Amino acid sequence: MAYKRKVKQADKRRQSVRFNIEFDRSKWLRNSEEIKEYREEHEPENGLCPILEIKPKTFVLDHDHAFFNVRGVISQQANSWEGAVNKYFSKYCSSYTSLSISDCLRNLADYYEQDYFENLLHYKGIEDLKKHLLRCKKETITQKLKDDFGVQISEESALQRDLVEAYLQHYIKMKENE
Repeated sequence: MAYKRKVKQADKRRQSVRFNIEFDRSKWLRNSEEIKEYREEHEPENGLCPILEIKPKTFVLDHDHAFFNVRGVISQQANSWEGAVNKYFSKYCSSYTSLSISDCLRNLADYYEQDYFENLLHYKGIEDLKKHLLRCKKETITQKLKDDFGVQISEESALQRDLVEAYLQHYIKMKENE
């Protein structure tokens, strides 16, 4: 009962805060019906999200939260990802650089595409892999040893710790010989 009362109070507060603001109605999407109509009219012709290149179940209308302009119609997944990228750029990067988020993302893409396979290996990768394997069942680790390295170990006779150690040893050897 208390929840319903809070919801009603919140509704009353929202209703009481109405402004009489004038704007050019031809420049704004004003309600969910107009948004739906615009989204359907501007859905990509090939049915693919322009960012993720997937056929989503639903498209959404993306807009710039700073300037309010509609940017386009994209998948819900891409919209959520874009929002998270924007949020974390604002939180962790924007006060340290004069570059725009677009420039930083281009730089990040270039950075990702560098050839770094001749560089040294980082031990943290092995720590992460070890944590992951320790959460797996013995059957899973045994199957991974067989699939990834052609190694067969009887899971009945081995402890999970021994299987993880064997997997890590084979993985390290493979990485060092690449």
